[in-house]
Amino acid sequence: MPVNFPNLKPTGRTYKPGTYPQTFFQALNGSTTVVQFGARNFNAELTLQFSNIEDTVVFGARDSIISAYESANGRWDYISFGSGVMDGAGSSMQSRMKEIFSLLKWRFKEPPTVTYKFRNRCDVSCTFTAFLDGV
Repeated sequence: MPVNFPNLKPTGRTYKPGTYPQTFFQALNGSTTVVQFGARNFNAELTLQFSNIEDTVVFGARDSIISAYESANGRWDYISFGSGVMDGAGSSMQSRMKEIFSLLKWRFKEPPTVTYKFRNRCDVSCTFTAFLDGV
């Protein structure tokens, strides 16, 4: 059962589509042959930035960013995103990400980065990597 990421609207997002499973063979004369092993990309990356949010959203006991990170990595489980993750994005990106969220399984790539700006206010950055599920 995937872990639910808090349904927050990010102030910024970065998306890298990922790579295709392929191998390059280069001959001594410089000619190259590519063998592609599949038609779906994987290892896509999604970075979500949250600016000026309350630290209870980050460190709260339930439904917080840190508890989602600890739950997902403690059980080595996937992350499920709510609709808030794509709030404010264009309709093209929303439809593309909806398709990607259904095809790929997302995990934290690294621990969230928390930067305090003011008392009880912080900036958070979370980076996720998408995997093709082998099932």
